Amino acid sequence: MRSTTAAGLAALALIVSSCGGGDADTASSDTTAPAAEATTTTAAADTAAESSETTSSPETTAAPVAEVVRPTVTGGSVSAGPIGVTSTPCTIEGVDFSGTESPASLAFAGSRAFVATETGVAAFTVSSDGGCTFTLDTTVGTGGYLLSESVDSLSGASTGRLLATDIFGTTVFDVDAGLSYACDGVSGDIAVSADGTQALTWFPGSPVERWELTDTICNSAGEVPFPDLADVKWISYSGTDLLVGGEGATDEVVYATRYRDGAPAWKVGTAEIGAPAWFGWIHGMNDCGSFTCAIDTNTFQLALVDGSGALAASFDVAELTGGTRGWIEPIVTGPDGAAYVLLGTSFDAEDGTRTYFGDIVRLDVTG
Repeated sequence: MRSTTAAGLAALALIVSSCGGGDADTASSDTTAPAAEATTTTAAADTAAESSETTSSPETTAAPVAEVVRPTVTGGSVSAGPIGVTSTPCTIEGVDFSGTESPASLAFAGSRAFVATETGVAAFTVSSDGGCTFTLDTTVGTGGYLLSESVDSLSGASTGRLLATDIFGTTVFDVDAGLSYACDGVSGDIAVSADGTQALTWFPGSPVERWELTDTICNSAGEVPFPDLADVKWISYSGTDLLVGGEGATDEVVYATRYRDGAPAWKVGTAEIGAPAWFGWIHGMNDCGSFTCAIDTNTFQLALVDGSGALAASFDVAELTGGTRGWIEPIVTGPDGAAYVLLGTSFDAEDGTRTYFGDIVRLDVTG
């Protein structure tokens, strides 16, 4: 509704003034305004008020961005007599290993490496000529990703077969053969044999299950007993041997054990390594040079066991990462014979947000 009389506008001004409205810069609250000014329409007054609200609104200041500092991982060398370990942080190209979760697992299958990242299973070509570079292989899957969701555990065979497992099941891949199928209900941590024909799955505190793998299906082959271990924490294949980490059935000591033909060929625990470099958990076991490497994140300990089962050396992993400590799982052997570890770290910003990072470190073992 529009008013054009002086009396009408004066009455309107009185109402606005009594309600506390209006802006001193654009409209007067004086009810005795001259009649000439009173001929202004209410539409014009509304426009002026809107203009005033627009120009007088406070400026919005953007919230400061939390500073995120990536922990620095550097190489290093350690030795014990003739045994030496040299570490090289790998360059990662095509993927940024940072986010709300740390990369969960690393595996080699055939000539490629695969990493379980926050956004899926990424495939990489690996160059170790004068260094260590992982480059996203965009010819694989969708832009280099076999899966677009995160998984918990990866294990690969030299034949090229890769197993990716989460709490719901396992997907079996062979990139070069164009093979892919799902095994529902096959869950937990997983290890696949070198020829890709069988796999073992386990949860800490639960029995180890064996699976026979074909090109189209996985079949249950029953439980695998480890009578001398009360709780299996890690399994990987070394040829036909099994490398197993777990808690002893009678003494509650955590051991790194090599099983051959179903029986322990050797085992190494606290008594062999000695405090404070004892095992609290086994987060990875694999071949490294002429030794078997076992690694524990809790004590940040790397143990090297020779072919006879004797502890050859043990090192603080921080000496190989420039002092940076984090979460390691697993340690795997690449096609080049070197050992690789996936190191997870994190940084807490002042605003309380946490950012996770992943680094791959190559370990060359001599002696």
